Amino acid sequence: ITGQDKSGIFYSKLSRYLPAGGEILDIGCGDGSFLNLAKKGFNCTGIEISEYLGSLARRQAGIRIIIGDFFTADLAPGKFDGITLISLLEHLDHPEDAVKKCFDLLNPGGILLIKTVNYGCVNRSLRKENWTGFRVPDHVVYFNPSNLKRLLERIGFSRIKISAWPFSDNMYCDAWK
Repeated sequence: ITGQDKSGIFYSKLSRYLPAGGEILDIGCGDGSFLNLAKKGFNCTGIEISEYLGSLARRQAGIRIIIGDFFTADLAPGKFDGITLISLLEHLDHPEDAVKKCFDLLNPGGILLIKTVNYGCVNRSLRKENWTGFRVPDHVVYFNPSNLKRLLERIGFSRIKISAWPFSDNMYCDAWK
């Protein structure tokens, strides 16, 4: 996974796990960069709370963009084959509520892909308060592989794969409904 851009990592995973033409949702889609790549193989929807970033994302042809709050967005349960949370979970005051809503939005057998900072990495222990994962006030919650896995299991995900390397500040998680 290292040495590849985030969009490429997530597109590669979705291509491996889902059939072409599947419905995907990118929560916190920013300027739509990932969805612009993902539209090559999938039907794409993005949601972005920032009006400015959402307007940039809407410039990407072939992508449905919702500007607003994910928690209040009117999205149909069981609609999506794949959902991505790319560098978002650590920004949420209520990450468990977000993951639960993702679970409800996924089709049976659907997949949730997450990238978040890894509080359990060696770099945090070595760098202490200078760790790059500490971004006050933007990062409000931190996960390590074990507490992220417990959260996903508690919500009902049936299979969970977490990739975390000791010196990487980030971890990736693939969770199936």
